[in-house]
Amino acid sequence: MSTKNAKTSRPTFHASSLCNCNMSKMSLNPLHLPEIIPLVGDFLYEKDLLNCVRVSKTFHNAFIGLLYRRITVEPSSRYPSGEALQKHKKHIEEILFQNVFPEEYTILQGCARLQSINYWSQFQDEDMAALLRRITELNRLISRYCKFGQLSLQELLAGEQEVLDSGQMVRKTRVRRLCETVEALAFRTDNSGITQAILSNCPRLRTMEGSKITVTEIVNGAEWVSTELTSLVLDLEADVDQETEEGMAKARIAFRQLGRLTQLNSLAIAAGCQPNGRRTLDLRLRTGLDELANLKSLKVLMFGYGYLQRIELQDAVWIVDNWPSMRYLYGRLEVPMGVDTSVYDFLKSHNISIS
Repeated sequence: MSTKNAKTSRPTFHASSLCNCNMSKMSLNPLHLPEIIPLVGDFLYEKDLLNCVRVSKTFHNAFIGLLYRRITVEPSSRYPSGEALQKHKKHIEEILFQNVFPEEYTILQGCARLQSINYWSQFQDEDMAALLRRITELNRLISRYCKFGQLSLQELLAGEQEVLDSGQMVRKTRVRRLCETVEALAFRTDNSGITQAILSNCPRLRTMEGSKITVTEIVNGAEWVSTELTSLVLDLEADVDQETEEGMAKARIAFRQLGRLTQLNSLAIAAGCQPNGRRTLDLRLRTGLDELANLKSLKVLMFGYGYLQRIELQDAVWIVDNWPSMRYLYGRLEVPMGVDTSVYDFLKSHNISIS
């Protein structure tokens, strides 16, 4: 049979017929699928989320969590009341305070998903402590502009927290202490011993911007457990005479603690300007530089501009031989007369920048 003039018959499908295959009651509009709505919400601004939660009950249930996931508290704009936070606390993951710290936020508790607290304001130690004692778990605490004192440290290390039970605030045992969950810390403190205590009690820390710590505190303190740190910023004061045998022995202990942080790729030992003649550790082999031999991933070392850092050619050679990842040295160098050029040139020839 000839098929020359025969027309090929092709099946025709319509969208309506597709719904007959066990999907007769399912809408093809992706915004009717609960799994799709939150994905769309990730690309919306806060004002758009506010409009979305008013569309329907489905939209409200899908978008309300995104609206309360990150809370910004600032005086120039409206922010959620304490009552609203309590109602939606199960969604809160991060709170950012900017120049205001409402009293009702100090009684916020039961935020199981709260992981990050950022302070961009000057708050008192007791305010931070009040908030810490009521949260269950903490991943990030950034408080560069407020004081982190003994009260805050006490709550960071505490084995108990405050919870609301039958209308009464009571203290109950934590599943995990905050110091056992925190991974990022940035704080300012005038209190001695704070930085040493944190480094000795926070095993999950990945990044830390701390305040003053002294060689004596390190020597007399416990062994550091924050061995997963990749970035560490300290104002490390060498309160010992590094020209004496006793002083060099103590400096070596401080170097040894730093040397245990084998995951570091960025280290600052003189974050401050070192005023009033204060010095940090001398980066010399005779004072313990060789204790840092295992910092193979170290790429950036900052030792400050407040005074001249002492270094000789043998120290520079050691740096090149033992720190294969090193690329940047930030600070002022003091080297013996006639050796200055050779030290700079040697480091530069190995792609290490000094500025």
